[in-house]
Amino acid sequence: MRILVSGFHHGGIFHLFCNGLSLLWLGKLLEPVMKKWAYFLFIISASYVSFLPEILVEHNPVGLSGALCGMIGLIFILRKHYISIENLFDDNMVRSTIYFLLGCVIATQLEIIRIANIAHFTGLGYGILFGIAFWGLPKWNLQRKQIQLCGFIFLLAHLLIIPATYYCIH
Repeated sequence: MRILVSGFHHGGIFHLFCNGLSLLWLGKLLEPVMKKWAYFLFIISASYVSFLPEILVEHNPVGLSGALCGMIGLIFILRKHYISIENLFDDNMVRSTIYFLLGCVIATQLEIIRIANIAHFTGLGYGILFGIAFWGLPKWNLQRKQIQLCGFIFLLAHLLIIPATYYCIH
């Protein structure tokens, strides 16, 4: 249960403020293109999945930044499907995001600040896979049934979360 609620704990008021602003901004991009229940489940699962590798290496992360990176990964895919998202999250924003994430790794390695980089990159990957599974890549030209099959396989893969959780906490 602790893994599930860790996303809602924060390392201070500044951490909460930054994550809250990011959630508001990214949510305004994603909410219009997702059903409310799918958006809710995405946030919860991205948070959970991004924490597992951090727990495995015996870090105790807090905050929603892994889920936020999941949202960014999803936005990376949706940019090519929705012009409204691409207009607000252009190529410069993609580059800036990548530079920021790499800067976080450098800041952690230099011991300037402790950041859950594994959670960030796991969340980013999760969001990208989620986007590919449910929207496909534009150049693939998948039919609706093929996208539904990819989405089903992606959801089925979530069954692996159960043994992964057991492995991480034992």
